[in-house]
Amino acid sequence: MDKKWYKYVDIYEVQEADRNAKDHDIGTLTESMIRFGYTQPVLIDKKTNKLLAGHGRIKALKTLKEGNYDAPKNIFVDNETWLVPCHEIDMENDGEAEAYLIADNRLTELGGWNDDLLLESLHNILQETGSLDGTGWDLDDMDDILKTMEEPITQEKEDVTIKVGKYKLKVSQDAYDQWALMVQSQVGKEKDEIALWIAQQLQIEML
Repeated sequence: MDKKWYKYVDIYEVQEADRNAKDHDIGTLTESMIRFGYTQPVLIDKKTNKLLAGHGRIKALKTLKEGNYDAPKNIFVDNETWLVPCHEIDMENDGEAEAYLIADNRLTELGGWNDDLLLESLHNILQETGSLDGTGWDLDDMDDILKTMEEPITQEKEDVTIKVGKYKLKVSQDAYDQWALMVQSQVGKEKDEIALWIAQQLQIEML
């Protein structure tokens, strides 16, 4: 590990952010650290010295230390003090720091999974290593993925709400689609033309 990019801090001196909405599966995190070691430095706001990313990792390290486990690989130990690698980022202000904290967690969630490739990878890991410990997945998860892949895809149509001023009308998606096709057959697909047609039907002058 190249120390010039990091500073090393006692895990009990790392300050949490004022608000952190992300929950963590500490049990799985500790399993991962036991198996793979400590692989990713935490991020700290240089101005406030508070965490931007890594709350779960710090909690997992404290759980391991207090459980009398050996320090994971890549955690330096100095007189029984566990030192975690920290990378400092100079955030513009507190609002930007909080925005990054949310983004760091949310952007990973939005990516989702390719079930076919995920199942293939999990099978390969089991074949090569015999264990899924620390991956966040287990055999029951694999069964659930397989069942989901085998289920027929159904798409429920939501109702459509049409609003004119303070008046609202809820109709089915099918009814709205039929209406839209009728309008387009008369005036075309241009939004301005459709808006003008609607105004004429309502006998309202457009601004």
